[in-house]
Amino acid sequence: MGGIVYRKSEGDTEHLIIVSKGITRHRVEGGELVDVEHDLCPIATAELLQREQDDWTLDGETFRTVVTRWREQNAARSPVMRKS
Repeated sequence: MGGIVYRKSEGDTEHLIIVSKGITRHRVEGGELVDVEHDLCPIATAELLQREQDDWTLDGETFRTVVTRWREQNAARSPVMRKS
């Protein structure tokens, strides 16, 4: 399938946002899939991840850590960003 998977755990409940050809959100409780939301809005999903960036993980790191690293890497590569 491929794509990017964001994870958030709350006790026995795990939330997954999968970004591939579309955006879906899965809720798993006690190891059992209980809900799937399809065709989520990209902007609303980005706002959710931004607002809760310490709660969501990507490849085992908090979303905040990943975003900070992306920004630092892009700033190091971009001559425009280095001048400011």
